[in-house]
Order: sequence, then C-alpha cells, then structure tokens
Amino acid sequence: MENITDKEKRILAFIELQIGSDTANMSTGEKISRLKGRFKRMFILMAVNLGVVLFFGYSFYYDITQLSQTVFNIIIIVFAINLIFLILQWKKLNGAINWLEQGNR
Repeated sequence: MENITDKEKRILAFIELQIGSDTANMSTGEKISRLKGRFKRMFILMAVNLGVVLFFGYSFYYDITQLSQTVFNIIIIVFAINLIFLILQWKKLNGAINWLEQGNR
C-alpha cells in the first residue's frame, strides 16, 4: 500500500473536485489537460471581473450612472473578495498541475 501524505491527499482531493469523480480512470496527461482548461477559465473570470469593475468605475467617475458612493464601494469590495478567491484557486490549480507534471500519480 502506498504511503500518501496529507499534502498529497489535499492535492488529490482538489484535483477530484476540479475534474470530477472519475479521475482514477484518467491518464495523467488528460488530468493535466483538464486542469489547464480550468486554469484558463480562472484567468477569463478574473478578466471579466476586472472589466465589470472598470465599466462601473468609468460610469461612476464620469457621472454616466446614478450609482451612489455606497453602491460603488460595495461593488469594489465584492470585486476584491472575488479576486482574492480566484487568485487562491488559481494558485491551487497551478500547484496541482505542477505536482502532476513532476510525475506524481
């Protein structure tokens, strides 16, 4: 029986969460390919988030919209929280991809 560390268990659980429950039947190359697809998706989500904030910021700054300062601040706070979570998930995806590329599982 293989000795799996807690770190490896977390990485395997993360990979299974991102790809699906049939990871045992996939080759390492297929897992990496799917994780890279998720990695690109996270990048697109971050770009969309930035675009939305720039749109609202531009509209607010030039008085195109009737947003109050409070609503604008809420949008910025939600964007910041969302960006933090996306960056954390992006780092985990990158770590899982590197782990698989090093020949693990």
